[in-house]
Amino acid sequence: MGNEQTKVDILSLEDFRRALNARLTEAETLLKTVTGSAAARPPLGAFVDAKRITDAHDTRQDEQATRVRRLIEAIRAAQSATDTIISNYRTTEERNTANSADIANVLGGVQKALGGSSNG
Repeated sequence: MGNEQTKVDILSLEDFRRALNARLTEAETLLKTVTGSAAARPPLGAFVDAKRITDAHDTRQDEQATRVRRLIEAIRAAQSATDTIISNYRTTEERNTANSADIANVLGGVQKALGGSSNG
């Protein structure tokens, strides 16, 4: 099979962590938008088609808010995993002995937040 060694570039991980911070801010802003003014029911009236359209809007609104919340959870899990990897592999020796299984175990929270299995 393949080599079980994985190189860990701390500087790249730190850059990635900063990118995650920016994406989290964007996602949190999006959630405020989706659950704020965009969540308002359209003033379509009380006739049957208006109610159907309003209900469809509410359903889509709830789905979008749920997706954004899941994205936020995944970003936070990725931040936590990245922080753990950075702290675990600060020294050259630790980086040299890092293997893909160690890193996959740390990233399990990201997979879980995305709704998948956390066992790799």
